[in-house]
Amino acid sequence: MARIMKKYVVEPAEMWWPGTLGLSLSLQFFSDQHRLDSEELEYVKATWSKYFVTEINHYNEFGNDVDRTHAVDEGHKLFDTKVQIRRTIEAEGIPYTYVVANFFTGHFLPTWSHLRGLTPPIDTVVILGDGNTKVVLNTEEDVATYTIRSVDDPRTLNKILYVRPHGNTLSYNDLVSLWEKHHSEILKRVYVTEDKVLKCIKESSFPINMGLSICHSAYVKGDHTNYEIKPSFGVEASMLYPDVKYTTLDEFFLHNDACTPFYLNQLILVNDI
Repeated sequence: MARIMKKYVVEPAEMWWPGTLGLSLSLQFFSDQHRLDSEELEYVKATWSKYFVTEINHYNEFGNDVDRTHAVDEGHKLFDTKVQIRRTIEAEGIPYTYVVANFFTGHFLPTWSHLRGLTPPIDTVVILGDGNTKVVLNTEEDVATYTIRSVDDPRTLNKILYVRPHGNTLSYNDLVSLWEKHHSEILKRVYVTEDKVLKCIKESSFPINMGLSICHSAYVKGDHTNYEIKPSFGVEASMLYPDVKYTTLDEFFLHNDACTPFYLNQLILVNDI
């Protein structure tokens, strides 16, 4: 995860400008076992002007707002670790911005070559629940752009920056329909009830149980969109920076022909439903 964000946030010269050069900044990407010890806290308090915790969608964080989630089992354990990190930062009075990026297209819309154990052609797509719950998927580049734009912005100080643009907020049914439109294909949709999903989480081993838990919280419980972003605790990135032209999912599929909606097929096999 640090490697991904280093590629999109730290290395590109265009991501930095004079306004940020005088600002001491700590960009942190935590593993699910990380704890802030006293030495790290003192270092941050003494040397950095602003502390960033970027909550993004890989096995580090998966992008949900950890204070507003219904994850179970392994997902709950992971998010609880992040909650503890948040509370520690706040208790120590360290200035911060939490970036909630939701899901990355690069991970949750895998190419054919990245589908583990699956070989094309695939004519059936697995969908959790009824497929009508809205989720958010963003490109890595857009999350990086919004993160850097917020570095020296007082409007994001001690707030959560949500990357929830309208053009990337849609249901799984809509996502599949979008893919079908670009590929001129019709997929068979297999819906997995919540009870079946929970049963699969209980019976699966890591990392399948982790992936299912996080997907259940987003695709069934709606943890990307089931709350209002209130000014008291957060701001939405595309509204805060309307000049940033983000990549919509329609545009993403247009320019990424190899990407697919078959991520969930890796977690629950069609034959097991």
